[in-house]
Amino acid sequence: MLTPNRKPVGFHESEQDIENEKRIVEAFAKHCNGEAKYMPKAYTFDAMIVRGEKCAFVDARRRKNEMNRYPTLCLSLQKFISLKAYAAFATTFYLVEWDDGMAFYEINEDINLPISYMSRNSGNPSDNEPVVQIPIADFKRF
Repeated sequence: MLTPNRKPVGFHESEQDIENEKRIVEAFAKHCNGEAKYMPKAYTFDAMIVRGEKCAFVDARRRKNEMNRYPTLCLSLQKFISLKAYAAFATTFYLVEWDDGMAFYEINEDINLPISYMSRNSGNPSDNEPVVQIPIADFKRF
């Protein structure tokens, strides 16, 4: 099994983020009876899940609240556009681990989601960005 072999990148990513992504991806690979193949950081998704001749692209994140605390999950518009483009080639999933479990959301080429602007109080202007709002009800637990 290949594992993520990279250093944290960017303003927010930490070693813990990489460990979280690996744990979530491995759980989903097991759920799918597949094997995780991790991507270099140049890719905008974390891994491929491979099962025989089939594959799926996955991106994973950890959220520090319960799944149903908010009605939607905000995902960077830039990340969403990238994942939606990959969906033209293979099934693409956004995986999330909340305090009370893990779930996936399938992204396809035809999906359209509400867009809003998120402004965080982090002091970093690059944290303010357009986001899509994914309804929590559209996630499926695994």
